[in-house]
Amino acid sequence: MGRIILFILLFAALSGYSQQINSSKFLANSNSIVRFFEFERAIQRNEEIVALYFALGSEGWKADRKLVAQCVEEEKKLKKKVQSSKVEPRYAANKNKITGLLDIIIQCFDNLYKYGPQSSQFKRSDEIYQPKLKLHLDTLITYFGMEAYMKIDSEGMSKVREDAYNIKFPQQDKADQLLANNKVMAAYQVVLSDKENLNNDAALLYLSDLLLKKRFRDSININGADSIGLYYLKRIINKNSYSPFLFEAWRKWRAATQMEYGASKTSEIPNDLYDEKRAKLLKVILVYLNKNQSDTWAYIQFFDFNEYEIIHRFGDYPYGNQSAIERQELFYGE
Repeated sequence: MGRIILFILLFAALSGYSQQINSSKFLANSNSIVRFFEFERAIQRNEEIVALYFALGSEGWKADRKLVAQCVEEEKKLKKKVQSSKVEPRYAANKNKITGLLDIIIQCFDNLYKYGPQSSQFKRSDEIYQPKLKLHLDTLITYFGMEAYMKIDSEGMSKVREDAYNIKFPQQDKADQLLANNKVMAAYQVVLSDKENLNNDAALLYLSDLLLKKRFRDSININGADSIGLYYLKRIINKNSYSPFLFEAWRKWRAATQMEYGASKTSEIPNDLYDEKRAKLLKVILVYLNKNQSDTWAYIQFFDFNEYEIIHRFGDYPYGNQSAIERQELFYGE
């Protein structure tokens, strides 16, 4: 482009690992990063309509094909939205490639609607669609993924995450000691004894863990523990101010909320609800990063939010929707 881009290198204060953050490039492209990942999540949400069609598995492929027709209409609406979206001129070609991909998706699912899942028409169009989808995802990460804007080695990433997860509130050492002695309810009460902790995100996350994690909740006799745990998480993600706990709290809120809708492949999965909250939190992080350009953890949270996928019906977990994997990690692990 004939322009020289100034690279601002921000070196870690701690020795032993290296990082480079191109903050000028990031700030110039942050809105485009958000927009193009939003396009991708919209494609994913629409595909989940077809996934529900396959999950229902009704006798006779025509039984539930109105879902396929619904998906086709949603993809057409999305195509118009993408076409009318304003993007930076340098990313016009990227936008055009997404509309081209949507044409392929529309044709693929239109063939599914007309001819059925076993038809040669659908199978041929799916064979065209899958490699185009992979190319689209690879391009998305190349232009808008974390590695395009910051470089950090594995040791550095581990250290930054560890430091973020180890932010403490005043009573935490005492609460931790009580937990070590299997006095879960006493630990819970210690945290609640200071009302200021209801405004402390580290304490709110701690309280939610005591109520939602299986290794603790069996020792706490509290009615409505799930609802109260969700309440603590909502206090973190419903604020309009930055927190180092936004991504973790959002993930736990999403996983716990999904249990209210169901765990099966045919359960309702309100990804639009989860993504609406994701979009709001991304704006909060961007406002913060505009004034705090050396906060490595804030950049990581930003990209974690963007790159983290929606809840899918099909995947590695065969017995229900894929929120089960997230719940296992967040609430049933150590």
